[in-house]
Amino acid sequence: MPERLLARTEQYYRRILYGSAAALSFAIIISALLFGSWSIDQYRDHQMTQFVRKSEGVQNEVDKLSARLTQFASLYESIWKLRQTDAVPLHRYAHRLVRDGGVVVTDGDLTAIPFTVVSSLNGPQGEAHLAMALRVVRDLSGVPSIDARKVGVTLEGFIYSQDARFLASSPVMSLSEMQQARSQGPRAFVESRIGAFEQLLASIPPNQARQLRPLWLPADSGERQVPVSRLAVPMYQGDKRVLTMALSLPDKEFMHFFLGQNGPDGRFFLLSKDAHQNLGDQPSSSEERALLAQIDANLAMVKRAGAVPRAFYKDGVFYVVQRISGPAWIAVSAYPWQDLLQGLRREFITATLICVFALGFIWASAVYFDLRITKPLLESAEHLIEAQHFSKAIIDTLPIGIGVYAPDTGSVLLENPLARHMRGGKSLDDGLRFYRHVMQERSVGMSKGVSHSFVEVLWTMAEGKSGYIGVASSQTRFEGRPAVLLGLVDLNERKANERLLVEAKHTADEANRAKSMFLAIVSHEIRTPLHGAMGHLELLSRSLLGYEQREWVEMIQRSFDALLGLVNDLLDSTKLEANALQISPVAMSPNQVVESCARSFEAAIIRSGVAFYCLTDPDADQVVEGDEQRLTQILQNLLGNAAKFTERGSIAISSRRIRQEESEVWIRFEVRDTGIGIPAAMQSAIFKSLAQADDSISRRYGGTGLGLFLCRNLSHLMGGEISVRSEPGVGSVFRVDLPFKPTVRTGAQASPLHDVSAQVVCGDPSSYAALVKRLRHWGATVVEGEPVNQPIDIRLIAQPPGGQWQALSAIRLPRLGTVSVTVKGPFAPRLRGQHVEVSSMTSSGLLDALIHLTGGVVVSPEMPRAVASDESIGLQLDILIAEDDAVNRTLIKHQLAALGCQQVRIAVDGVEALEMWLERRADLVITDLGMPGLDGVGLLQKLRELDPEARVVATSASAAAEIQADTQLFSDQLQKPVLLSDLRRVLRTTMLNRPDNTKINASREPGSDELDVLLHQAFRAEWGKERDQIEQALLERDRDVLCRRVHRLQGALMALGLDQLVDEVKLLQRQCVKGDWITIFASCRQLIGNVDTRIK
Repeated sequence: MPERLLARTEQYYRRILYGSAAALSFAIIISALLFGSWSIDQYRDHQMTQFVRKSEGVQNEVDKLSARLTQFASLYESIWKLRQTDAVPLHRYAHRLVRDGGVVVTDGDLTAIPFTVVSSLNGPQGEAHLAMALRVVRDLSGVPSIDARKVGVTLEGFIYSQDARFLASSPVMSLSEMQQARSQGPRAFVESRIGAFEQLLASIPPNQARQLRPLWLPADSGERQVPVSRLAVPMYQGDKRVLTMALSLPDKEFMHFFLGQNGPDGRFFLLSKDAHQNLGDQPSSSEERALLAQIDANLAMVKRAGAVPRAFYKDGVFYVVQRISGPAWIAVSAYPWQDLLQGLRREFITATLICVFALGFIWASAVYFDLRITKPLLESAEHLIEAQHFSKAIIDTLPIGIGVYAPDTGSVLLENPLARHMRGGKSLDDGLRFYRHVMQERSVGMSKGVSHSFVEVLWTMAEGKSGYIGVASSQTRFEGRPAVLLGLVDLNERKANERLLVEAKHTADEANRAKSMFLAIVSHEIRTPLHGAMGHLELLSRSLLGYEQREWVEMIQRSFDALLGLVNDLLDSTKLEANALQISPVAMSPNQVVESCARSFEAAIIRSGVAFYCLTDPDADQVVEGDEQRLTQILQNLLGNAAKFTERGSIAISSRRIRQEESEVWIRFEVRDTGIGIPAAMQSAIFKSLAQADDSISRRYGGTGLGLFLCRNLSHLMGGEISVRSEPGVGSVFRVDLPFKPTVRTGAQASPLHDVSAQVVCGDPSSYAALVKRLRHWGATVVEGEPVNQPIDIRLIAQPPGGQWQALSAIRLPRLGTVSVTVKGPFAPRLRGQHVEVSSMTSSGLLDALIHLTGGVVVSPEMPRAVASDESIGLQLDILIAEDDAVNRTLIKHQLAALGCQQVRIAVDGVEALEMWLERRADLVITDLGMPGLDGVGLLQKLRELDPEARVVATSASAAAEIQADTQLFSDQLQKPVLLSDLRRVLRTTMLNRPDNTKINASREPGSDELDVLLHQAFRAEWGKERDQIEQALLERDRDVLCRRVHRLQGALMALGLDQLVDEVKLLQRQCVKGDWITIFASCRQLIGNVDTRIK
């Protein structure tokens, strides 16, 4: 470009630039002046608006107060005759006026708020007048402006009669004022209070006083303690004034009342009618006092105020005045010119700053563009060239290969040395083949619409070696054309590391499987002799033992139970790690599982001195499909921990249905205790395997840390979750939420306790709520509180607190009887006349007890049916045992002998058992599942081929859920260690299915038991002789003989599962060792009586 053209362009550019800046500066200055004038006008309008709002607020409050009081008086005058028939406690208050010297305070039976009544109307001639006055006071007490309990400012005052014989004041007078009224006399005291109001009313003609109400009294300028706002509202009956309301507002609340939430303002004043007195708060600053002085100096202008706001300016002060209609007060707003400047200071400062900033910005921008328009462009061009060279250096030195490939032309636009080395450093043609191969791999592994990708490419490098190259690519543009940016990474080292990791993981998995297999084998081998030892201990406990020996046996049994639990936990942990643990749903009742677990831990918890509660939700009584064994395992672990870590306080287990859906029902189980608690930092760690809160827990309380680990994994396996909420020193709450599949619903059952009224007495709120809900679920009507006049059918007493029994004895007895529910009560209801005892751990037992009192039929699985001796009965059953373990063979042989079975053959494996069966068929075959040679399942198949009706029972130490598939074809299943009760159940079922018992089965009632019938008959035949021998030993005071005879009786009762009578026998045996003969004699007589009752 020529130099002259450049110079002319520069000259024109400068003229346009600086001329525009000058024009903009002039416009900004003019705008600032106009903005200042507008701001002054806005400020004055704002002050006028503020004044109008406040004065109108005062006027509105005056009008509302006047309207409310006038409306109340007018309304009452219009319905005066209707109100005269309203009942009021006239005689009560007349009597109190006479008794208390004419001064009383009203109660809630008359007024909404207390009033002080001063009256001399206490004779028969004044009753009508007093009743009329009390009715008015009653209605007036509900007016919000009078009620001191309402939020905000309320009026004070009184209502009085013209003859000074009645006055009712609110708020209540002080004691000194009431004492003064009594000493002066009611009438004299009233006259002293109403003088000012009567003087005002006397100065106004009666016909005008009614129209002008309310009548405002001017404030006394010399008496500042008197309320500044006073008004009178006369009330007429016809043309006669009968009552007058005299109300006032305290000086300290005057401005708050008439200004409401806006509160007092230092520039707003409310003056009296003659403008000589400030009715608001006293000035709190020198500025307010100066403004009041200015107002006093210009009273002539202020008094000209009218109903419309008027503004004027004088002596440096702006005024706005207006008169308030009604009391004729004058509202004045005054502010000096300094306030105007102060109020607009922010606007002026802001406008000045903006103006200065705008001018500075305009001229600075002009200079900036003048000096910096050309030079920066040249410098930018130079920097761009330097940046290109720097970028190329970076690409060449990066530790990854970089390449830019143009797909449209198939050419390599850029490639750094590392990329060239990674592809083998060959010719350009080899490089093109490499990039085309990468683009093919990229198109195969890349999703549609994605511009970024990463692929692994196997490529032959230098010297014929192959290697893996990782290629990250993205779409971009380079030199004005579309291109693909490729980043190359050598993956050979990472691939080698991955191979090492895979090999290490495989080695670790093999070691873990070996460990799991070792634990499973060792635990299973330990469990087999444990079962034998536990079974023989059960047999040993049935033999004749001393008191200390029996305690030793029980201690050994508890130790073996703990050891067996530990082995089972180890097995379950191993299966969890190997993902081999399975859930086996069966039909079950969640509440029955909860109660069963509670009964298992009841004795241990109560023995430690800890309160125990079992709270079940009747909504969870339904039958659902779930894994009963795993649920029991979870609850037993939680209860075991609660019992272990709780030394005082209480433990509670509960169930609650939290959600019911079409396909599943969610039930929440909770175990709550007041034990040592768990720190918040350890609450997540306790669910890990072999973990406890800290090392001191294991040293002090023992345990392995497997219980909660199993609980968490079993909960997750069942589709639920477990959580904990705990605080050290307070206790813990473990919550398990599990889903169950609802079974097919049957028709709704009738309420068993329909039309039965019941009262619940319980000291624990949770137990009370649970019992009330369950009774209502059964259809009973629960009577809350003390049934003073309402009769009740049944009283249910659950663990009453101290002193509750005495309180119950004084109230009305129930019609049908009383049910005592305690944790130590029997599981089957124990009847004593109209009093029934039952355990709190069984809802079915509670229902049986209630139905018994109502006269219904009780069917309870816990009620014993018969008593028999197992030592004198020899069952005619041919039994064949197949067991490879010698200990278990000996155990089951002795157990069968204890149950009276003498025809028992024993085989050491399945082959020998099959040979014995072929020699002589047996009524019952009991076989172990895991035997060498021919196992239990194989033996079953062989026997069923020979006899499809053969009864074969499987025994196994594994959990029932684990062998469910193997035992489906067996007639029954026994879980090791085999208990006598389970073995007896199998024998009973076998007898019922014997061919020669068909006639007996057909002739007796449904549900009867052949074994029970035979045992019952045999025991009844032997009981008389046995009872005589016990009584003879008792009369001779022979402890040894008595212990032997009682122990013989215990064996018979234990075989039939009569736990209640067995407990009585055990107690009698302990008394025989250490007790006195008086106690032994009483217990023995009671036991004999109970046995007699059972066999009738």
